[in-house]
Amino acid sequence: MPSSTSSFSRPLPGGPWLRTWLVGVVVALVVLAGLELFWRSRGIETSVVDDEDLWSESRLALHGKGTRTIAVLGDSRALLGISTDTLREEVPGCTVFQLSIPASLPYAVLKDLADDEDFRGIVVCVIHAEGSEESCRGEQLGHVQHYRRNFNLNARLNRRIATVVQDHFVVVSPYVNLGRVVEEFIKTGELPRPQYLITRRDRSRIADYGKSDLEKLRATMRQGAEELLGRKTPDPETWVKEAMELDAPARKIQARGGRVVFVRLPTTEELWRDTRSAIPSVSTGTGWPGRRRRR
Repeated sequence: MPSSTSSFSRPLPGGPWLRTWLVGVVVALVVLAGLELFWRSRGIETSVVDDEDLWSESRLALHGKGTRTIAVLGDSRALLGISTDTLREEVPGCTVFQLSIPASLPYAVLKDLADDEDFRGIVVCVIHAEGSEESCRGEQLGHVQHYRRNFNLNARLNRRIATVVQDHFVVVSPYVNLGRVVEEFIKTGELPRPQYLITRRDRSRIADYGKSDLEKLRATMRQGAEELLGRKTPDPETWVKEAMELDAPARKIQARGGRVVFVRLPTTEELWRDTRSAIPSVSTGTGWPGRRRRR
């Protein structure tokens, strides 16, 4: 009998371990396949998780692509309001990269492209009135720093594998994560409905608002408008001075043969009215850098 202080290996019980493992794998695959078919039958679609690594993958792919390149910068308006497929159709031969980041303004990414001596493409920079303010300059800096400091070979490999899996299988989506499904069922008594927002592997997004909770989206928009009205904004002279500073990275890109186009996408009359009320330079007709509105 082995001593309690001695070192010994506990013998494993005998048995058909290979068959046991094979049965376990088969059962797991059957369960996953069943869940995949179940969620797809309910209209749930595949969607790639948009994180800093996915953004960095797009930023890396953009590097050194030459003049036949379009980089789309902005916030969620640019993600949803600009169709990368349409851009590719309208500008044949150009490669389009979606670098917009939801709920943030694009100055940091614009500056990053300006500092990249190898970038000579076209920038479509979607921005609105508050986007030129100095207080908003660092909103997308976290993604830029992650790309510069942390997006190493291991992160790239993991992200590419995750992208392929997420692009092909619904069952791995956080939208149908067991915890979320249980929480929603307890709260509403229903299983998740088909999602209205789909993210593709190139970070472009497709939205079907017929599948969304429109009242909830309107409430979110109203809340955003109230925050815009309640924020402290610079006086017209300061706003124009800060807006003119957007010209420096743009000129840097254009000096290398690239182009920068600043775009303000259409909004509802309500949001435009709130913007004119909140941003003094807009309401007084000062306009964008280098351009004065006619009265």
